[in-house]
Amino acid sequence: MPSPSASRVSEPDLGPFFRVDAMTPGADWRPLGADLASRGALGAWIDRARERTAAAGSLHSDDVDVRALCAVLHLGVCARVLSPWIASALRGTSPGRSTGADVPTLDQLFWQDDGRTTFPLALAPESLARPALATPVALAASDASVAVNASVDHFARALVDRLAIPLTSTALTPSASIAWGNVASALHGAARTVVRVDPGQSTAVRQIADACLTALTAARGRPLTDGRIGTVSFRRRSCCQLYRLPGNSRDTVCGDCVLRERTGAQHG
Repeated sequence: MPSPSASRVSEPDLGPFFRVDAMTPGADWRPLGADLASRGALGAWIDRARERTAAAGSLHSDDVDVRALCAVLHLGVCARVLSPWIASALRGTSPGRSTGADVPTLDQLFWQDDGRTTFPLALAPESLARPALATPVALAASDASVAVNASVDHFARALVDRLAIPLTSTALTPSASIAWGNVASALHGAARTVVRVDPGQSTAVRQIADACLTALTAARGRPLTDGRIGTVSFRRRSCCQLYRLPGNSRDTVCGDCVLRERTGAQHG
């Protein structure tokens, strides 16, 4: 049986945020859903991240704003968890294929804390029994017109229900507005990565990301963003708080940050 990294990550290689590994025997895989719901497990993880952040700036860990750190960590988790399935949706844009069945729940994902935002991510063993989507990314562009059909809408609702909404209500969540903005940023970042690596996929991936954002906005009950997702005009309506961490300032914010136009800040 092929590993998920071979069967679920799009070609060409989209980078470490899109990788999903096989659960190798003896490796220290931890249940991601359970850890995100456990203040004990999260507390230890946040403490380690706080120490690493402080050490990078030659500071004491008490000098690192823990609420800002949690917001940024949450953004990283959202990007890491959602990106692989944006790629899998691209692989599933052939007519008649329901991609929603390919979206796992948070409880079916396992992770390892290696100190990076691109931490190893794996599917639970029982999830590997499902047939992998077989449509290669190279063919998706020629079939982009079907990306707005019922199959993609089904995928978008599945991603929001099974992954995005749980990610906005974990014990790590700093606030509801930041959490929902982080999910929107993660979708935007995944779309931008695909467009940068494989411009021929721009139409398909933006239609997929648009469907996901529409489902996310409906779940939230209010607009989360402005501008077109996957383009430079995209802006979220909250800030991930990165500027509050050591080494950053209010003058350096993310490219899709709500503060960028309000302050004249530059993209860091």
